[in-house]
Amino acid sequence: MGALAADSAVTIGQEEGKVYTSADKLFQLSECAPVGIMVYGSAAFLGVPWEIIIKCYRTKLGGRTFPKLFDYSKNFISFLRTSRMFPAEKQKDDVRNILLGFFSHLRKRFEEAVQREYDNRHELSESDIKKMFTALMREELGKTKKYKNLEGMSTRIASVLRRMYEKDIAEVRQKVFEKLPISKISEGLITDMVVHLLTGERLRERGQVSGIVVAGFGEKEHFPILIETMVFGMAAGHLLRSKPDTASITDGGQAIVVPLAQREMVYTFMEGIDPDFKALIEKTTKELFNRMADVILQQVSEKYAAYGKKLQAKVKTSQTSRFF
Repeated sequence: MGALAADSAVTIGQEEGKVYTSADKLFQLSECAPVGIMVYGSAAFLGVPWEIIIKCYRTKLGGRTFPKLFDYSKNFISFLRTSRMFPAEKQKDDVRNILLGFFSHLRKRFEEAVQREYDNRHELSESDIKKMFTALMREELGKTKKYKNLEGMSTRIASVLRRMYEKDIAEVRQKVFEKLPISKISEGLITDMVVHLLTGERLRERGQVSGIVVAGFGEKEHFPILIETMVFGMAAGHLLRSKPDTASITDGGQAIVVPLAQREMVYTFMEGIDPDFKALIEKTTKELFNRMADVILQQVSEKYAAYGKKLQAKVKTSQTSRFF
């Protein structure tokens, strides 16, 4: 037996948006199979409410069933990618919104760096500003490259995204950075960065993200399964999504609780203590014991120097193996 539960808070609007506390998150995915779907985070995808998307999918699915739950998840993802609800223009608008948010982040970081440098030197030339901007773009590109690729992304798709959105990248860049002197090298770094952003999991940092959870049974499955996928947007017909995470009941594991989205409340309920509070207690307790040991060693060393040295060596060795 499997169960899904959720609160009723969702985010609506661009980036962080507005939080509404009375929205549906749990839906029946199939009319005739024990399969449900839950969404969290943003209440809409490319401007279309998830409730409408799921209703349209359920109608299209009809009485069709699949042998495995993974097939339902895969089929739903395919529906998102091919649906007429998300035409090329709507995808382009979404990409431009991603760029606007990301470039605004870069501009804020650069303005802070320039202010710090100006406070130190009290003078900056146009050449200095160009060099500082290029250095920051190299740093941000390196950071973006460290993220794992999204599901299904490849070098070919990256090339398609670069070619299709090159003009949009330039337009949004000019809109955000305005008359800031940017070198050709920096322009190339920004384009590279955007391509890695659209194909990598740094998109998790974007405020407007939806989590999709499909749970239930396939026709040939006897135990419930849960599949979670993060959806970040769509570009050039490619769904920007994470690799799916799976949890399941087996003969060896009779029960499982999977926290999603804001996990703190679930951990608090299961363990009886807020995880942040638990970490604080462990940290302060460790610091207290260490200080107590230092005070005791100091007192011993003052009265018995030779024994104090031996005791310090033993305590130092034991501290490295503590479980805190």
